[in-house]
Amino acid sequence: MPRALENPLGWCWLIMGVLTVVLCRRPTRRCGAILACLCIVLTAFGGTPLSAWLLSTLERSHTWTAAGRLGQVDAIVVLGGSYSVSADEPAGFKVNSSFDRITTGLALVDLGLSTNLVLGGGIPVEGTSSMHDGEALRPWLGKRVPASTRVLVIESSTTTREEAVHFATMATGKGWHRIALVTSGSHLPRAVAVFEGQGIEVEPIGCAFEGLTRLSSANRWTLVPNPGDLRLSGMWFHEMMGRLYYRLRGWSN
Repeated sequence: MPRALENPLGWCWLIMGVLTVVLCRRPTRRCGAILACLCIVLTAFGGTPLSAWLLSTLERSHTWTAAGRLGQVDAIVVLGGSYSVSADEPAGFKVNSSFDRITTGLALVDLGLSTNLVLGGGIPVEGTSSMHDGEALRPWLGKRVPASTRVLVIESSTTTREEAVHFATMATGKGWHRIALVTSGSHLPRAVAVFEGQGIEVEPIGCAFEGLTRLSSANRWTLVPNPGDLRLSGMWFHEMMGRLYYRLRGWSN
């Protein structure tokens, strides 16, 4: 069995293809043509490098090799979204594919960019936990940074814009002006815009380059759509809609 057919999406695509052939051989050709177009779109975004390429256009200019020479900053700010509270895990939190944000923040601490490591995130909307995601991560993280490093948590935020607003209040109180902002490469342009909109000087540091990673993989063409590539297209669409929304609200240029 082809590996692409090991998930429900592949079987749905196959069934749609069969129905397309059946409908096109009957008087209902118009319905068959519509279904054929849907299959083509699904294949384009889920079975070709298109989704990865689209996402990579947001990531490419923010890789570590593309970053300029970094100097000292007042704080290293790691945006949330890559970890969350979990009472089921021994560590008290769970992670996802964007946890590169945390490892990148640790790498910048090791490079000596700052002794202040600031975590974004918020309180889960669902469930009974009232703990901030960053608070769940802080004990684990505190054991992995030098004793001179302070691990701080931004006030609970549900959006990047809220993280920027809440951090600006923290920065004003501590006299901080220049930060290294760490988030996924595709998300970085929007994040930089809202933080700079709060009057903060930002050194952008990207990570979790999922589009570029997918483009460098050996099996970029699968024909049968797969959930992984469709997720990349969803990430790209989310960022493009997010940029438009932020501009319409006047939160970024």
